[in-house]
Amino acid sequence: MGFDVSDLEAALMQSEEQRERTYRHVEDCVRRAVDLDRRLTLHKDEFSAPELEHNRFRLRQLTGLDDIESKFQAQED
Repeated sequence: MGFDVSDLEAALMQSEEQRERTYRHVEDCVRRAVDLDRRLTLHKDEFSAPELEHNRFRLRQLTGLDDIESKFQAQED
């Protein structure tokens, strides 16, 4: 899985409490990305091939999670 480590770089200079918050943040992003990837698989027919691959790429980098989630919410409305 690709990953933008910029979220973690700052943790090198943080207090133990701040490092724990950073860890929890990244862990939450990974969990969301896995869940969204499962949803993409279930609804793959609702996306064009390029859009599906673009979204998967973003998930692998843990970026754009809110945007991808909002696409599912828009489809549900």
